[in-house]
Amino acid sequence: MKQAIKEILSIADKTYYNWKKEKRPIMSFLEKYFTQEEIEEFLETGVIHRLEEKKLDENLQSLIVDDMTFHNAVFKLRMLTSPVGMKGIFIKALETFDFDDSSFTVENTKQRLIDRVQGIEKNNMFDTKSKIDTAGKWIDYYFSKLEAYIIVKRSKELLDILNTLP
Repeated sequence: MKQAIKEILSIADKTYYNWKKEKRPIMSFLEKYFTQEEIEEFLETGVIHRLEEKKLDENLQSLIVDDMTFHNAVFKLRMLTSPVGMKGIFIKALETFDFDDSSFTVENTKQRLIDRVQGIEKNNMFDTKSKIDTAGKWIDYYFSKLEAYIIVKRSKELLDILNTLP
């Protein structure tokens, strides 16, 4: 382990022993959380497979949650847009979003989506103030913060789906 630590830190024997004696955090960190083999693996390959696999698992879990949430939101939107005029209200609201806006968070998106729906101008006989208010209430009641975030984050894809519905 000593040789691997010296190599990864680019230090000599004397420095290694001084840092051990001084109880520098980097020394205890490396000894506590990594094996000699992992440090050597990193020095040889630039990665530690144990950590790469964990990162891959976390990314995969995130993608699965995102996809499941999206499909759940699509199902709910299909149910909620079946009354006459409601589909158009949701489409108009989604079209107002900048798809790459990084200011949207899980915490603020639901309210911003409700505000967009309630800010829609009536364009035809189906867009009544009552329907617009109802659409905002439905978002508040039927969608979680995460679902609202995914709806906005994937709104281009969702608009394509909504535009194919009768």
